[in-house]
Amino acid sequence: MPKKIVTWVLVADGARARIYVNDGPGKGLKPVGVEFDAGLPHSNRDVMADREGRSWTASGTGRHAMERKTDPKRQIEQNFARDVAQHVGQAALEKKFDRLVLVAAPKALGDLRGELPRQARDLITQEVDKDLVNLAPKALEKHLTDAEVLV
Repeated sequence: MPKKIVTWVLVADGARARIYVNDGPGKGLKPVGVEFDAGLPHSNRDVMADREGRSWTASGTGRHAMERKTDPKRQIEQNFARDVAQHVGQAALEKKFDRLVLVAAPKALGDLRGELPRQARDLITQEVDKDLVNLAPKALEKHLTDAEVLV
């Protein structure tokens, strides 16, 4: 009897992620029980509420607004991707899955791909660059079946 192939499907955007498992064709997707939430506010205004003030110029009497060196919302998204990738990387080391499918909004997909450790990246069999994090498992399966991911 051949060994069953376990596929993890990581569905994410910049602030939320869910992991599903598929144990073979026709088995569907079941939640692994791990969900991630960055707690990201809905608007940039909320993230930047404590923005920098104004400052005097180095020479002269003019004043100017101080700007952030990084976008705080983007930094939260990148840190979130790093946390999710570390979890998936640890699961890959523990051989909890044989294949990995990434389904994420384009920017989040790039962040995850860049943060995943090599042992998890090597198991990626498919990437779907769509934001499907709000879909129920059955609706998500339709997108993956079309892409021939769960066979």
